[in-house]
Amino acid sequence: MMIRIFKLPALVATLFALVTVCVLQFPVVLSANAATSTPGLIQASGVGDPKWPAKCPDVIDTQQTEQAKIFGFKFDATGETFIRLADGTASATNIPANLIGCYADLDSLAGSGANGYHVGTISRDATGYYWLNAAGVKWGLTLSGSSFVTDKSNPYYSSGHTFAFITNPPLGISDPTLTHFNNLGLAATNALIDGPGYYVSAPIASPIPSSNKSGFGWYTSLFPIISSPVQGFQLGLSSTWIEPDVTSRTPGVAQQLCGEGSDPYIKKISSAPGSGTYGYDLFQTIEGSLGWWGGEKYPSTFPKYQPNVTQNCYQTQLATPGWGFYSSVATAKEQTGLIQLTNQLLLPPDGMTFQNDLTLPQLGTTWLALPLPTFDHKYGNMAGNNSWTLFMKTANFSGPVEFVAPQFWADGSLLNPVQKGLTQDVLNGSVGELSSEWNSIPYFEEKGSDGKTYSKLPPLQLPSDSNGNLTFSRDLFAYSKTALANQLENSLLNNTSIPTSTDTAGITPVMLRGSSSSVFQHGDAVPYLTKLLATSSLASGSAFGLTLPNASTVQQLSQYYVSENGVRTPVSEGSVPPGLSSTTFTPEGKPSFVYQAPDWWSASPTSSNTYSVQLNDGSSVDYKWYRFVDQPALQRFEMSDVEKANLQSAAEKIQKGWANTQLIKGPSTGSLASFDSGIMVTPPPGLEVGYVPIVIKQYFGPPTISATPSATPTPTTLPSAVASSTPSQSASPSPSPSATKSVLKNLLTCIKGKSIKKVSGVSPKCPSGYKIRK
Repeated sequence: MMIRIFKLPALVATLFALVTVCVLQFPVVLSANAATSTPGLIQASGVGDPKWPAKCPDVIDTQQTEQAKIFGFKFDATGETFIRLADGTASATNIPANLIGCYADLDSLAGSGANGYHVGTISRDATGYYWLNAAGVKWGLTLSGSSFVTDKSNPYYSSGHTFAFITNPPLGISDPTLTHFNNLGLAATNALIDGPGYYVSAPIASPIPSSNKSGFGWYTSLFPIISSPVQGFQLGLSSTWIEPDVTSRTPGVAQQLCGEGSDPYIKKISSAPGSGTYGYDLFQTIEGSLGWWGGEKYPSTFPKYQPNVTQNCYQTQLATPGWGFYSSVATAKEQTGLIQLTNQLLLPPDGMTFQNDLTLPQLGTTWLALPLPTFDHKYGNMAGNNSWTLFMKTANFSGPVEFVAPQFWADGSLLNPVQKGLTQDVLNGSVGELSSEWNSIPYFEEKGSDGKTYSKLPPLQLPSDSNGNLTFSRDLFAYSKTALANQLENSLLNNTSIPTSTDTAGITPVMLRGSSSSVFQHGDAVPYLTKLLATSSLASGSAFGLTLPNASTVQQLSQYYVSENGVRTPVSEGSVPPGLSSTTFTPEGKPSFVYQAPDWWSASPTSSNTYSVQLNDGSSVDYKWYRFVDQPALQRFEMSDVEKANLQSAAEKIQKGWANTQLIKGPSTGSLASFDSGIMVTPPPGLEVGYVPIVIKQYFGPPTISATPSATPTPTTLPSAVASSTPSQSASPSPSPSATKSVLKNLLTCIKGKSIKKVSGVSPKCPSGYKIRK
């Protein structure tokens, strides 16, 4: 998740002194069981370094069966690496050891914020594996390939659920003279640990008119900031946070917004004394971006895109109709809320992939609050009419992708009535800046023979254009309801054609100004990086980015630094201790994780057999076609026949009217990125309109289905749509799908200038004016 901390510099130090991400201060509860009275006891509690504030709980195994051997694991919810301790000691094992044992986050235990959450045991009883930390908090573990998946007792479940096994010796263990840090290779403060990451930011130059807060759109440049994936690396390219536009903010209300059902960490920092109105920035947001994320299962050098809508203070986060933001576990039925609109794109749970392009192409992202037909009668029609809809623009796609069910936002007020009337379904949005979040940059340190401390960053690179600039984002626009929402509402109410263009009078440009803080590393200032990463407004304020030393080059950031008198300066590789120069950052291993749709999805009738396709990150996805209103994410709403008819009719009109339209204006300059052809799909015969391709599985390796199966439609009879007090329309007839004989089809990629079409069939041909791409 991307949590704003750069907006509150005075507050940041206070908050991080009080609490740290996933390092909550709970009383330490140690096991008091004696070895003679605890079945399956392997190691009694109390093992650990005397300097640690907490020691290992009991290590228990009542089953005594074969188990894997590892060096440790990485917890995706926190980014922390837990090292397996050698049995009976406080030292890391130097050989692979049994899963069952004691583990410690050695980095955090060395800092001032160390507590019982940083040491714990993996044990096993008759019910299976479980994790118990020295703070007395326990949750279940289920073995899944080379990882554990946690149960919902994990207090950080909404942020991550996976213990990914480390099967090679972690660096710093194979060479004990090295110290490895999981993050803060670039930091925004001089905190030694647990401080905020770094932000390359551009606040808006002047307030956005109140009439233009029904949508926001911008373009972001794509480029590979790393030359190969690095374990624990997390960096988001430029994006923003859209939050409810609460015009009157009071600390008393803000500190109650994250109450019952909230993420524990967010609840603590938002209600902390001195947190002011911070809670308004956290209880609901629309965010996500291009980037590299700690939760990615199939990491790639080129960035992926993943949206993220968050509700009830990050307790529930959604990125696709089936999964949360790089979540290891599919979204629970009662928490769904992102509804797929597009019939041209797949939405993989591990992120949307792009064609590799080193020319700084751009992705257009726009969120608009649209008045789609309501479908919340099950909840007493409590939600507002804002269906926040994601539009994306690339060289090979332009149109709506998915929307947030208004009830998703209203759900928070069911648990916490303080939120009522303040949620995204009833209020406009608010944006304060565009920002690139450099969340977790790992690094190494080693003390040299001269007594000085030297450090090493992963190899990072920044490309420049012909003017020497690296534009992070450009063309931020703010939309009023007159731009599109009002016309759509009228067309749905009157059953007329939906608008195919926006009213430009309802769209206003938003100017940006550069604003980046100083860069620190382990408490030391790094002037070289502060200067290099100083943000500037570009193109007369319509863009922001960096001005680099040389034009049309790829700037390699210095990897090595020496610490002297509180300042770190770049040095050559030959100047650092040999152990530091020879060490390398752990690459991501071959993934074994599998995203799998849950059993409850089977209650949704499908309209095809399973399709399978490979993406350019090395993974494959299996998917099925569903009639729009039958997609699993809509199950929990238990829609009436009239709600189904109205919503299905609106979806069909949108798919027909907004397919590859120019609703979203192209960038003022520069080229567009292209989606990976693997996520581009063509509806099978009979399912051209009114159906959506829903990903049911993602896994690493080639597709499991070699032939493209044909559609096997299961049409649903719906009543005609009826007019109501909310936007609705008469349902236009859906195509009557008919079963087709299963044949092996061929796929052509056809081009005409920048336009790309994919044509499938037994003997496919390119449309007139297009030619086959070789």
